[in-house]
Amino acid sequence: MKRKNRMKLLALLGALGAFAALTFAGGALAAGNGPGGVYAQTNDAAGNQVVAYSRAADGALTLLGRYDTGGLGTSRTRLSSQGSVELSKNHRWLYVTNVGSNEISVFSVRRHGLTLVDKVASGGVMPNSVTVDGSLLYVLNNGGTGAGNITGFRIGHGSELTQLPGSTRPLSGLATDPAQVSFTPDGHSLIVTEKATNLIDTYSVDSARLCDRPHDPRLVRRDAVRVRLHAQRLLRRQRGV
Repeated sequence: MKRKNRMKLLALLGALGAFAALTFAGGALAAGNGPGGVYAQTNDAAGNQVVAYSRAADGALTLLGRYDTGGLGTSRTRLSSQGSVELSKNHRWLYVTNVGSNEISVFSVRRHGLTLVDKVASGGVMPNSVTVDGSLLYVLNNGGTGAGNITGFRIGHGSELTQLPGSTRPLSGLATDPAQVSFTPDGHSLIVTEKATNLIDTYSVDSARLCDRPHDPRLVRRDAVRVRLHAQRLLRRQRGV
């Protein structure tokens, strides 16, 4: 069954300031203690970079270095999205969107820095968020004033990305200004937040790891509670709660 649900957002998403995006390693978001890492992208139109820091148990940050993504940003101070820098659950791989060149960069994460291992086209325009579930990655392409989309990629053993044929799916319309894509915890659905429309779109993921196309939202009422709970978790995370 092809399914997509749209729900009103509870609030607009917050935007990040000094850097375009942040992601934390070593359980920093979950526990707030113990050593780890912090990764930010510069979103520089002259050449996007990841700025990497090590994080001590007391929260102190030490600069490890700046690493070229091989792509371009937009030089906007506020990228206005969540998930443009995503760390794998095993903390071995870092995925970064290049909004200005429509690409995704992949880094190998080591104790003393990052190594660029892959860079691929995002399958759309202005990629600003990625989400990972096992060997599957989906990217949200903002689309600017045009039509945005989500596009899926298979993650190889060396974290190289291969686009899944037929995986591109549309959003609710044109110029929706989407801000984040995220898997639900069970990996069975994808959620996309749209700021311009105040909608949350949900897509079911089938056994071939492809998302369903948009469909009548009345057909997915039985999924509403599960989706709403995950959407609320996303909003709390974006607010820093």
